[in-house]
Amino acid sequence: IFGRFQQVNTSDSRQKGGSGLGLAICRTIVQQHSGRIWAERNPVCGSTFRVFLPYRPDPPNPLDAPNPVFDQETGYGTVLLADANLATRPLIAAQLTSHGYRVVEATTVQQTLAAAHEGVQAILLDTSLDGMNGWEILPLLRRMDPADRTPVVLLSVDNRHDLDDLPIGPTAGAAGWVAKPLHEEALLRELARVLCGTGENARILVVEDDVDLARVIADVFIRDNITVQLAHTLLDALDACFTFKPHLIVLDIGLPDGDGFNVVDWLRKHETLAHLPLVVYSGRDLSPDDCRKLTLGPTQFLTKARVQPQQLEALVLTMLRSSRQMEEAVPQQAPLLNP
Repeated sequence: IFGRFQQVNTSDSRQKGGSGLGLAICRTIVQQHSGRIWAERNPVCGSTFRVFLPYRPDPPNPLDAPNPVFDQETGYGTVLLADANLATRPLIAAQLTSHGYRVVEATTVQQTLAAAHEGVQAILLDTSLDGMNGWEILPLLRRMDPADRTPVVLLSVDNRHDLDDLPIGPTAGAAGWVAKPLHEEALLRELARVLCGTGENARILVVEDDVDLARVIADVFIRDNITVQLAHTLLDALDACFTFKPHLIVLDIGLPDGDGFNVVDWLRKHETLAHLPLVVYSGRDLSPDDCRKLTLGPTQFLTKARVQPQQLEALVLTMLRSSRQMEEAVPQQAPLLNP
């Protein structure tokens, strides 16, 4: 009775009452608080519904091991927000915090320069700060630490003059730009994009039997200049792992000729694929045991009904960034010399 259902004929929904989603929504809310909900037959009349909510909920990640992408202290990364606007800065900070970023706020040029190199992964810089244009602050940031490559995203009022003057590009100092007033989706997408880093275009394999949903997911990443390949069956997925050589896999559980567990089991047997970043994008809730069986390299678990495409996009770009940083941190072995 907690499952979703739809009426075949919606024309008489007023007489039938409701859309059949109430208990499913209740269950989702309770489970997000690490609780339980169930129904019991009431011997007097009708039914009794009970909800159990723990005083201290379990962490959202069901795996015992710490997650390599989401850190409990820094979230998906530490962002410096340099904005003197007392009305908009708290709103932007709250949006970023709600999506898993740790935010350091600055209101002056001096505060911005002091905080810019204190473990910050990205800088959101308003183009008007202390009467100084944002692009005038960029040389000061680079001069303090010439080797630093912290990406800077400029926040600018959306008008033609600003757009023409913004120094966007690898040699100009700023990695991106977002117009004011800020739209949450545009801000998150641009921030995730610059955090992903530069270099070879990332390749994502989307394993999803629903053709329409797979295309929606692909369209989300194509705008980020990411190469996407779709696989709708188990055999297509296994073949693409060798021919396409993805940097990350978005994996649905249900496939017409197998399931996601088969895919992960097969990947674990191949040394070059056994540690790929993986996003399990499932239509149902997974148990902790299921999650352990589906863990590959850095692995995240999402439920389709609870996640918007832009949230999946931000998570995947963050995982790609983390994966590239780990690759860069591994020291290159010196070539062996012939005796």
